[in-house]
Amino acid sequence: ALIEKLGGTAINYKTQSVADYVKAHTQDAGFDVVYDSIGGANLLKSFDAAALNGHVATTVSLAEIDLTPAHFKGLSLHVVFMLIPMLHNHKRQQHGEILAKLAAIIDEGHLMP
Repeated sequence: ALIEKLGGTAINYKTQSVADYVKAHTQDAGFDVVYDSIGGANLLKSFDAAALNGHVATTVSLAEIDLTPAHFKGLSLHVVFMLIPMLHNHKRQQHGEILAKLAAIIDEGHLMP
Protein backbone atom coordinates (compact mmCIF):
# COMPACT_ATOMS: atom_id res chain seq x y z
CA ALA A 1 0.00 0.00 0.00
CA LEU A 2 2.85 2.41 0.86
CA ILE A 3 4.60 1.78 -2.46
CA GLU A 4 1.40 2.51 -4.39
CA LYS A 5 0.68 5.58 -2.25
CA LEU A 6 4.09 6.93 -3.33
CA GLY A 7 3.33 6.27 -7.01
CA GLY A 8 5.15 2.97 -7.43
CA THR A 9 4.00 -0.47 -8.43
CA ALA A 10 4.76 -3.25 -5.96
CA ILE A 11 5.65 -6.56 -7.60
CA ASN A 12 5.81 -9.94 -5.90
CA TYR A 13 8.58 -11.57 -7.91
CA LYS A 14 7.88 -14.93 -6.24
CA THR A 15 4.26 -15.20 -7.37
CA GLN A 16 4.12 -13.19 -10.61
CA SER A 17 5.98 -13.73 -13.85
CA VAL A 18 7.67 -10.77 -15.51
CA ALA A 19 5.43 -11.13 -18.57
CA ASP A 20 2.30 -11.10 -16.41
CA TYR A 21 3.10 -8.03 -14.34
CA VAL A 22 4.53 -6.07 -17.27
CA LYS A 23 1.36 -6.76 -19.25
CA ALA A 24 -0.93 -5.96 -16.30
CA HIS A 25 0.73 -2.67 -15.35
CA THR A 26 2.25 -1.34 -18.58
CA GLN A 27 0.33 -2.99 -21.43
CA ASP A 28 3.58 -4.80 -22.37
CA ALA A 29 5.57 -1.55 -22.72
CA GLY A 30 7.71 -2.11 -19.62
CA PHE A 31 8.46 0.19 -16.71
CA ASP A 32 10.46 3.40 -17.17
CA VAL A 33 12.18 2.79 -13.82
CA VAL A 34 12.77 -0.54 -12.08
CA TYR A 35 14.20 -0.71 -8.57
CA ASP A 36 15.66 -4.15 -7.84
CA SER A 37 16.28 -4.88 -4.19
CA ILE A 38 16.68 -8.64 -4.75
CA GLY A 39 19.70 -8.83 -7.05
CA GLY A 40 21.36 -11.96 -8.40
CA ALA A 41 19.39 -13.66 -11.17
CA ASN A 42 16.47 -11.33 -10.46
CA LEU A 43 18.48 -8.49 -12.00
CA LEU A 44 17.90 -10.12 -15.41
CA LYS A 45 14.16 -10.11 -14.67
CA SER A 46 14.47 -6.40 -13.92
CA PHE A 47 15.99 -5.89 -17.37
CA ASP A 48 13.05 -7.78 -18.85
CA ALA A 49 10.59 -5.61 -16.91
CA ALA A 50 12.15 -2.33 -18.03
CA ALA A 51 10.93 -0.33 -21.02
CA LEU A 52 13.16 0.60 -23.93
CA ASN A 53 15.64 3.25 -22.72
CA GLY A 54 14.48 2.60 -19.15
CA HIS A 55 16.45 2.74 -15.93
CA VAL A 56 17.26 -0.14 -13.61
CA ALA A 57 18.59 0.67 -10.16
CA THR A 58 19.85 -2.04 -7.84
CA THR A 59 21.31 -2.15 -4.39
CA VAL A 60 22.21 -5.83 -4.68
CA SER A 61 24.31 -6.44 -7.78
CA LEU A 62 26.62 -9.18 -6.56
CA ALA A 63 26.25 -11.41 -9.61
CA GLU A 64 28.01 -12.36 -12.80
CA ILE A 65 25.47 -11.71 -15.51
CA ASP A 66 25.32 -11.07 -19.22
CA LEU A 67 24.42 -7.42 -19.82
CA THR A 68 23.30 -8.09 -23.40
CA PRO A 69 19.57 -7.68 -22.59
CA ALA A 70 20.27 -4.28 -21.03
CA HIS A 71 22.37 -3.28 -24.04
CA PHE A 72 19.71 -4.20 -26.59
CA LYS A 73 17.05 -2.26 -24.71
CA GLY A 74 19.30 0.77 -24.21
CA LEU A 75 18.91 0.58 -20.45
CA SER A 76 20.76 2.63 -17.87
CA LEU A 77 21.98 0.49 -14.99
CA HIS A 78 22.55 2.20 -11.66
CA VAL A 79 24.42 0.19 -9.05
CA VAL A 80 24.13 1.77 -5.64
CA PHE A 81 26.22 0.62 -2.70
CA MET A 82 26.36 3.57 -0.36
CA LEU A 83 28.72 1.95 2.14
CA ILE A 84 31.74 1.82 -0.20
CA PRO A 85 33.11 5.24 0.86
CA MET A 86 32.59 4.36 4.51
CA LEU A 87 34.18 0.90 4.22
CA HIS A 88 37.24 2.21 2.39
CA ASN A 89 37.55 5.53 4.18
CA HIS A 90 37.18 7.24 0.80
CA LYS A 91 35.81 10.78 0.90
CA ARG A 92 33.90 9.95 4.08
CA GLN A 93 33.49 13.60 5.01
CA GLN A 94 32.02 14.40 1.59
CA HIS A 95 29.69 11.42 1.90
CA GLY A 96 28.61 12.64 5.34
CA GLU A 97 27.91 16.12 3.97
CA ILE A 98 25.74 14.66 1.22
CA LEU A 99 23.77 12.60 3.74
CA ALA A 100 23.37 15.66 6.00
CA LYS A 101 21.99 17.70 3.08
CA LEU A 102 19.58 14.90 2.21
CA ALA A 103 18.45 14.68 5.84
CA ALA A 104 17.75 18.43 5.87
CA ILE A 105 15.75 18.20 2.63
CA ILE A 106 13.72 15.32 4.08
CA ASP A 107 13.21 17.10 7.41
CA GLU A 108 11.89 20.15 5.53
CA GLY A 109 9.36 17.94 3.77
CA HIS A 110 10.79 18.48 0.28
CA LEU A 111 11.58 14.85 -0.48
CA MET A 112 9.40 11.77 -0.34
CA PRO A 113 10.80 8.30 -1.04
